Amino acid sequence: MFWALPLFLAGCGDKSAVSLSANITQGSVKVESGVFGASASGTFEMVLALGPEASGSQTVTPQGFQLLTQAKAVLVDQLPIETTTALPITLGKGESKTVDFTFTGAMVDHDAACAGSLNIVGSVDDKAGTSSQRVSSSGLTPSCD
Repeated sequence: MFWALPLFLAGCGDKSAVSLSANITQGSVKVESGVFGASASGTFEMVLALGPEASGSQTVTPQGFQLLTQAKAVLVDQLPIETTTALPITLGKGESKTVDFTFTGAMVDHDAACAGSLNIVGSVDDKAGTSSQRVSSSGLTPSCD
């Protein structure tokens, strides 16, 4: 009976082997003053990966991106993102894909945006609508004029 416990434990695997992971790995934000106020533009890269032990492929859509201050105050509620990657994105078992995003013309409070680091946050939703994973960049230091 004691041998059943080690066999059971051997069956426990790393959750990343079966699940979807999404990470914002690189990003930059530029804040510029203009006649009608300040605007932010920038780029970020998201890496999506599906574990090799997943039950099958998964189709996901990155969406709902915001620009937040270091204190988590919302600067831009809905970033006007663009990508050349066709959405939604289908990942096969064990596959990863890198998606590049850009945004321009997002109106911001210049002083608030330039007071410290910023975070880009959003979500990755599966096609079936059964799960949503929140993603966030690490602190990005904006380039301010």
